[in-house]
Amino acid sequence: FVSWYLGFVGTLLLPIDIAQSIYEGKSHALLECWYVVYWSTFVLTWLVLPVLNDAWYAGDFTWRKRFTSAVKINLKFYAITGVLGIVFGLYIVITGKATIGGLSDFLMVFGNTYGLLLVIALLGNGLIEMPRE
Repeated sequence: FVSWYLGFVGTLLLPIDIAQSIYEGKSHALLECWYVVYWSTFVLTWLVLPVLNDAWYAGDFTWRKRFTSAVKINLKFYAITGVLGIVFGLYIVITGKATIGGLSDFLMVFGNTYGLLLVIALLGNGLIEMPRE
């Protein structure tokens, strides 16, 4: 519930922030709100919700064992993903296709592309599955 709420809070916070910036200038309180929304959503998306999802589908009998197996699964996933990401980043820098300064730009583009492709895949599946019900 909290993750859905925080996703929509950003949508509600944006017009308030724009109006505040136009009429009164920069607001420290709104900046703090953006930080709270961003980092809360980040932690929920990458740490809390994947562990809860894997714990729900784990085959263990107690919640303690389900939680520990879910943490192990997620640690394995993040370790493999991290190693592959570091190897790929080093490959790009060593081959001269990007500089270390341009690597952050590449990561931003990669993150946005990943998000858009995920939305396309999920919306496509939802548009097909919805009429079948």
